[in-house]
Amino acid sequence: MAGRRARRYHPRVSARATVLGAVTAVFLVAFVGALARRRGWLPGGADGALMDLVVRVLYPALILDTILGNPRLADPANLLLPPLFGAATVLAGFAVAAALAHFAPLRGLLAARAERRTFALGVGLFNYSYLPIPLTQLLFDAGTLGVLFVFNVGTELVLWTAGVLLLAGGAERGAWKRAFNPPSLAVALGLALNLLGAGDALPAALRRTLVLLGQCAIPLAVLLVGATVADELRQVRWRHAAGVVAAALGLRLLLLPAAMVAVAALLPLPLELRRVLVLQAAMPAAMLPVVLAKYYGGDPATAVRIVLSTSLAALATIPLWLGFGLGLLR
Repeated sequence: MAGRRARRYHPRVSARATVLGAVTAVFLVAFVGALARRRGWLPGGADGALMDLVVRVLYPALILDTILGNPRLADPANLLLPPLFGAATVLAGFAVAAALAHFAPLRGLLAARAERRTFALGVGLFNYSYLPIPLTQLLFDAGTLGVLFVFNVGTELVLWTAGVLLLAGGAERGAWKRAFNPPSLAVALGLALNLLGAGDALPAALRRTLVLLGQCAIPLAVLLVGATVADELRQVRWRHAAGVVAAALGLRLLLLPAAMVAVAALLPLPLELRRVLVLQAAMPAAMLPVVLAKYYGGDPATAVRIVLSTSLAALATIPLWLGFGLGLLR
């Protein structure tokens, strides 16, 4: 019992090794992608086709595999609260980061519209899957992990709708059509099938196919992130990006986490959802915008600065936020 309590409620000790292990594994996969690019095993000409595969096949499979047959998503009550908070936290992050990107003097450092849009997406979106999933598995119970998946339904929906519109430029002709993409359609289809009770009625071979394809989504996306980082590092000028990096660190690792932890501590929410809010609050910027910036006309160099700086700094801040935030939930 004592070990279980330490695992669930005292993450300062156990989470440090867990965080380092989880982050190291993700970075190693990205490093393999960078190495593959440098060695010529993953040529730049393949990025578009592979990203098409991720967006059109692998991510929808992962989303469907997560939703279909999930008993928590078959309960109408759970279709509202966790996804609502998942969507609201990301939308709030986008709004605050976009406002900051247009505020002097940061606007002078992000002169191009693509840079400002990428800053808003990169800083506004926390790493909601690559790191939180293994951390949740090690720190909490299966109930909290289930709520995390439900929470991420709202996050995914906002990313592939409002996030894509933000990055592509909502005022551009036809940009709104990009919101109707395979991942967002997969969310809608999966929820509809689950509500109709068809989640468990699919043939076993089809379900296994979704599992196998879904398992490829994150590793391949991280490989592409590493390859893109390898390309952009040659052009990134860190000395002239100190202001952008400082703004990203302050917003992503200080202000936004403080707001999310306050929501978790003050609102009368279920314990599992409050844990998820604290966990997501502690996360650095998501890695996916590095690839999305290239795919949807953003600025990959800006995304690389945000991802690398917040991920490295988060090695120190994640255990601190988890220890402080979860301590408030007792």
